[in-house]
Amino acid sequence: MSLSSPSPPPRPKRFGRRGSHASAGRSRRPRLSRRFFGGLLRTPPAAPDTTDPSVDRLQRLWNDLSTSRAQTARWKRHADAYARERDSVARERAYLLSWLAALHPSSAVVSRAPTPDGTTCDDTAGDGAPPDDTAGNGTAGGWHVLSLVAGGRPLSWSLAPRDVPLFQHVRQAEDTDTRAWRDAREMEAQYAHIHRHTRVLALEDDLTRVVEELRGND
Repeated sequence: MSLSSPSPPPRPKRFGRRGSHASAGRSRRPRLSRRFFGGLLRTPPAAPDTTDPSVDRLQRLWNDLSTSRAQTARWKRHADAYARERDSVARERAYLLSWLAALHPSSAVVSRAPTPDGTTCDDTAGDGAPPDDTAGNGTAGGWHVLSLVAGGRPLSWSLAPRDVPLFQHVRQAEDTDTRAWRDAREMEAQYAHIHRHTRVLALEDDLTRVVEELRGND
């Protein structure tokens, strides 16, 4: 028979009493859970009120400003394209007049242009605007007039300062040409004469060709 120490008696189970520490810990957990999940399900804060008249007015003004800026940029692009096209047409006109003057060497002459109506108006940008009497001597600074005779009628065109170097082959006159600035009726009369003279030249060319053909048949 072996000798051994007796085992300790089992401890009695402790049941938490109301108000004890164990009972307090168990009763606190549901409260924490409700607080945590309640925060997740809480309704989000309402959006700021945008119906304020001042806010709505500022938004409309900003939209109008953005639209105006876009329109201004678009019209500026159109204006720049128009200016480039206008300069190109004016340059081609100057070259064609230079060529026309070379075809009429006996009558073509370039003279200084007087100021229209004695007023002062400058074309410093070279954009075709009426010129200025910068020298104070009654002549338009830098502007000239090309004159020639075609079909028995004198014709004339104004020349911008930037186009004058293209007419170095044309005789230069000392006096000013009073035909520099003409009204619309005179311009239309010149256009009509050019049209008639062109038809005459075409007819003469046809007659010359017919006569040469007849002579060849002989």
